[in-house]
Amino acid sequence: MPAEIFDPQGKLLKNIERVSDFVNDKDIGPILTEINPANACNAVCGFCRFTALHKPQFIDKAVMLRTLESMKNLGLKACNWSGGGEPVMHPNIHEFFAKANGLGIEQGIFTNGISFTEKVVDEFMNFKWIRVSLDSGSREVYKTARGVDSFDSVVSNMKRLVKKRAETGSKVILGSVLTIDQSNKHDIDNFTRIVKETGFNYAQMRPATRPTFQQQPKEHILEYQAAAKQAKEKHLLCLHNRQQCQRRLCGGLMLQHFNQGESCRRHPHCNRLSLLSFITAPVKENVDYA
Repeated sequence: MPAEIFDPQGKLLKNIERVSDFVNDKDIGPILTEINPANACNAVCGFCRFTALHKPQFIDKAVMLRTLESMKNLGLKACNWSGGGEPVMHPNIHEFFAKANGLGIEQGIFTNGISFTEKVVDEFMNFKWIRVSLDSGSREVYKTARGVDSFDSVVSNMKRLVKKRAETGSKVILGSVLTIDQSNKHDIDNFTRIVKETGFNYAQMRPATRPTFQQQPKEHILEYQAAAKQAKEKHLLCLHNRQQCQRRLCGGLMLQHFNQGESCRRHPHCNRLSLLSFITAPVKENVDYA
């Protein structure tokens, strides 16, 4: 169910023994690791924080395979493939997926959905979740937001995932994300409609934080939140049973979090990194993020 993905408290309860060991100053391994296997990317998004990293740089194959095995021995339960760049552009990504699957590590992926081979689609059926960054509801807005003309390809690949899931009986949870700024705010309704029509489980909407990690003005966040709520109600008004409710869009969750701002931070510091690790592709020169 999509709500499970956005329930950090529930995830902690499922791993209460590991949390207890951490609180009692015992040595623990991470529950989850986020892996950025590639800096290369086939999109040019204006809001991307990692544009300066987008070069053909990749995690070494032997290092990655060995690291997955080592981290499993430390108690790793799940990994998220992310970026950096686009994960499926790594030349050895199939071997990484197979290794993690063979070790019993749950997998999820953040992907732009531009280039899915049939093999990738098949492998995704073993995943826990897939989140495709569509970031628009029309071809023209997509070209502006992502810098490439691949809207039709991404929507087609989203439909391929839904079809393959039905054919295989896979339980993979499919979602799509809209990263919102002033250039694509008017596409919220179209985006919501397309995600529903493809048969995806949920949509996530979040404000762009710009390449310099700068948060947008609060009035913009409130505007996006209202539009997201309206789109959700318009396209998902009639949901009657539990099975149908599992297909509910989660639009507005990230927007609500950003609107709360500092008021939702009740702790002096974050302990998250004690239970979550990051593995990234190498950067071979100094990078200016400004």
